[in-house]
Amino acid sequence: MPGTQTRYADTLTGMGAVPINLTVQKQEGQSSNIIFPVALLKYKDRQTLVNLYPGASGRISQEEINGAEAMMEYQFANALDKITRTRRPTIGYAVANGEPTDVRTYDLVQSVSNEYDFRVFNMNQFPVIPDEMDVLLIVKPTQQFTEDQKVQD
Repeated sequence: MPGTQTRYADTLTGMGAVPINLTVQKQEGQSSNIIFPVALLKYKDRQTLVNLYPGASGRISQEEINGAEAMMEYQFANALDKITRTRRPTIGYAVANGEPTDVRTYDLVQSVSNEYDFRVFNMNQFPVIPDEMDVLLIVKPTQQFTEDQKVQD
C-alpha cells in the first residue's frame, strides 16, 4: 500500500526522524530503500522517537553500526526517562564564589535549557539548597567558600 507508506514517512519526518536512502548490492544489481532507523516509544498520552542510527549516510560502515549499537542502551534509557518524567528537573548554577557567569557559560545554558529548568543560585542569598533543585553545579570557583556556604552534618 504505497499511500500508507507515504503517510508513515510523513508522520515520522514530522516527528523529527531523518530518513536514510539505503542502497544494498545484490547479485541482480542494486536495491535502494528509504528507511527510518528509529523506534517509537509510547507511554500514556506521550510518545517520542529513539534514534537508532544518528548518521545520515546510506553507506553505513561496520564501525558506524558498532557505534550506534553501543549508544542504543543510552538512547532508550534517555527516551524512557524523558517520556515518563512528571516534571522538568531543576539544575542550579551556583554563583557567589567567582564562578564564570560570562559568555563561557552560554553553551551550558543553551544545552540544558531544552530539557531542564535552569536557574542561577546565589549561595549568599539562600541559606540552604531548595528541595526542588535536583542538581547544583559549582563550576570553577575562584574564591573560598565561607563556613555558612559549606554543607555540614
